[in-house]
Amino acid sequence: MTGQTIRNWIREFRAERDVADSADSELSIGERARVKELERRVRELEEENEFLGKSVAFFAKKHR
Repeated sequence: MTGQTIRNWIREFRAERDVADSADSELSIGERARVKELERRVRELEEENEFLGKSVAFFAKKHR
């Protein structure tokens, strides 16, 4: 991995972050709060999904 590769990644990350920041500034306070709440809910559901998947695998393995 070259230094140029890392510099490109950093440049890409900063550009994406700047786009996200500018999109956030266009949202109202209520909209930002709603987005934050929805992101929290998505994380929560992803964790539940992961748990359920592991549970199914455990019980399927135990049943054999």
